[in-house]
Amino acid sequence: MSIGIAIAVPDGIALAADTQTTWNQTILKVKEKHSGKEVELADPIRIPVGWSRMARKLFSVDMNGTTYAIITAGMAHVNSKSMYAVIHSCVPTYKGNGEIDDVGTFVGNHLKNELAAHLSCPPDQLAKQPLNVCGLGWTP
Repeated sequence: MSIGIAIAVPDGIALAADTQTTWNQTILKVKEKHSGKEVELADPIRIPVGWSRMARKLFSVDMNGTTYAIITAGMAHVNSKSMYAVIHSCVPTYKGNGEIDDVGTFVGNHLKNELAAHLSCPPDQLAKQPLNVCGLGWTP
């Protein structure tokens, strides 16, 4: 479980997040013992396969001259990249106006495209995919 905290204080917003993360393997199909026939599971099985105590779930990015704080939760990696690396990979291509709604939409769309590539599906088919949940929050 990820923990992200945002508290409004007189000088702005104070943010905090935990740093431990667990990588899971999702099992969607199994083979029957005697026949070797592959069977699709009704519900995926998620097995922890590794963890880290130093994951960056809270970090900043500069978009069009404004620094934004981002908190991620859920999936630890997409396409063999940390969420920190996934988000930072889109920063150089941002050409928007720097407003929070525009930045949020841009980063959200980039994350959708990365998830679609991770799952080998078109972005408009993400809702139909068995998927670990990922969350994203941001503030200027």
